[in-house]
Amino acid sequence: MEWKSLIILVLVLFFISFALQNPGETVVKFLTWHSPSVPLVYLLVFSLGLGIIIARLLGMIKRIKLHNEIRRLKKKIKSQDDELKRLRTLSLISTPQNNEILDPTEAPTENVSD
Repeated sequence: MEWKSLIILVLVLFFISFALQNPGETVVKFLTWHSPSVPLVYLLVFSLGLGIIIARLLGMIKRIKLHNEIRRLKKKIKSQDDELKRLRTLSLISTPQNNEILDPTEAPTENVSD
């Protein structure tokens, strides 16, 4: 049995035990609002479900942000790789007169004196 399954089983058993030991009803009060009387177990199940839904939504939002960041960084890496390939294929020639770097298609012409 996996650890995750074992932990879930222990939590379910704990919850069932709690529910059986606390069968009474309760009223939820918030500011001026009062809920009808409901069993404590229903209130706990509702709270647990709401907490799971909120956590999943926040997790999805974070996952979407991370996915967008990964996509942006992959585009940046591709752009930089393309630039690196272009620079590696570029041959550079230095001219002795003024140390300018030129493209090989613009090679300096030599003056041949007789």
